[in-house]
Amino acid sequence: MGLRIPALRGLRHRLDEAFAPVDVELLAAGDRLGQAVTRLNDINASFDGLRQTLDGEAVAAAGATLGEAAGAMRALSDQLRQEGEGLSALSVKLGGVGTCIATLARINRGLSVLSLNSAIASSGIIDTSRDLSSFAEEIRALMQISEGAVRRYEQAHAAALTELRRVAAAQAGFARQHGPLLREVAERIATGLGHVATRRRDAAQAAAAVQERGQSIVTAVADTVSALQVGDATRQRIEHVVDALGLLAEGLGGAALPWCVGLAPPERDALAARAAALQAAQLRDTGQSLSTEIARISTALARLGDQAHGMVATGDAVFGGGGEGSFLTAMRRDLDEATALLGEGHARRRQVDAAMAGIDGMMRGLLTGLAAIREIETDMRLAGLNAAFKCARLGEKGRALAAITRELRSHARQMAEGVQALSVALEAALEAGDGIMAAGGAAQAGALETTLGALRQGLAGLQGAGDDMDGAIARLRQDGGQVADALTGMSSGLAGAAALPGLLHDAAAEVEALPGPRAPVASAELLRERLGLVNAVPYTMAREREIARDFGAELEEPMVAELDDILF
Repeated sequence: MGLRIPALRGLRHRLDEAFAPVDVELLAAGDRLGQAVTRLNDINASFDGLRQTLDGEAVAAAGATLGEAAGAMRALSDQLRQEGEGLSALSVKLGGVGTCIATLARINRGLSVLSLNSAIASSGIIDTSRDLSSFAEEIRALMQISEGAVRRYEQAHAAALTELRRVAAAQAGFARQHGPLLREVAERIATGLGHVATRRRDAAQAAAAVQERGQSIVTAVADTVSALQVGDATRQRIEHVVDALGLLAEGLGGAALPWCVGLAPPERDALAARAAALQAAQLRDTGQSLSTEIARISTALARLGDQAHGMVATGDAVFGGGGEGSFLTAMRRDLDEATALLGEGHARRRQVDAAMAGIDGMMRGLLTGLAAIREIETDMRLAGLNAAFKCARLGEKGRALAAITRELRSHARQMAEGVQALSVALEAALEAGDGIMAAGGAAQAGALETTLGALRQGLAGLQGAGDDMDGAIARLRQDGGQVADALTGMSSGLAGAAALPGLLHDAAAEVEALPGPRAPVASAELLRERLGLVNAVPYTMAREREIARDFGAELEEPMVAELDDILF
């Protein structure tokens, strides 16, 4: 046995170094698992916040607000149609105004002929009175005043009609381009809100499911971390064997150690042979235990990696994947489009209101100016009446001029009728314009602002949920993917631990071979008294004690310190 002391010491040295790299592997694996737990906890916190957001009042209120905004957009589409009809009606009314102005212009042309005829007729009457010549001059003056008034009416009417046509054309173009789109976007928003409500419930449930799955993985990872404590047990058991081999080498070398002191060489060698067999059994059992645990850990890590990949896939399936974003993305696009449409509608409505205010001012100016034409008509009647009296005194000489005075009174009556018709036409046009302005103006501007505000408010509410969702899924994809890959690939980092059982098995075989084939046999009494002394430190694990007892050692159970003994 003494010749084998160098081999015993060599084995002790190799065993002492064998566990160091394994220890590094196991510690690294535990550290990576701790990082995985931290990331999983962060994912769980994100999805817990997301679930609360999706179930919260803010998102529900945003949906209700957007539903109201969608209704307002449909109403705006109807208003565009009604506005177009109103502008068409106003165009017809302004056409009637133009017809009346044309009638007045025709009357003025008749007055021009009467003015010329009155001048001719007055010059043929031999009468020194200036009354008849002033009559012709008065008719000419009235005709010129009337022509100027009607010309201004024609110009104002043409300007109003041009402006109306411009506004009507712009409105018709906007209605054609955006009217159906307003209704379409409103319907898309309404439909999208229905989908969001459904998906929101599904997403809240999915968030809870992802969170639950993440928590389950965290628990399983924690169990795996506990399983890695096999490293501590393995290290202690190898240390116990290394210590025992060292004591055997020293005792066989002549040192007076408790296990061999006072023993004759045959008894010492017999005890040493049995102790070596015990250490071999401990090494073999340690390797088997480690192999079982490493296999279980590797299987658990692969399973956890698959579960983590499944958790990421679940999040992608519900919250959006393939680069398409979350299911709120389409709704945000629709809301952005709706906001742009309403903004354009608001700007266009301001233009319509400004144009209608100008047209309204022109028409009211025409209505006010009718008083001047009425005065012309009154002056024409008076001039004709005076000339008729004078022509009656002249008898046969005044007959031609009397015919002209009758014609003048007829034109005056026509002018009165034309002015009245123009007044009615202007009132009708103003009424039509008032309808358009009443539908717009501050009321519609306020409604548009309210709708825009509702869209912005609803969009902000959904944006918050969308941001939380995007943040949660981004964290799930990044951290969850890294955790999944780390768990799946972690088994390859335990190569040294997986190889250690084979090394321990080989070492056990070497230790068993050290005593040689004809090793003496120790008595049962000697084994009971001395075999336990080969270990300087008593066995701390039940499995070690069980194996030692199988080899004949008599061991006391380790003392467990009472809590009071530790604290006081």
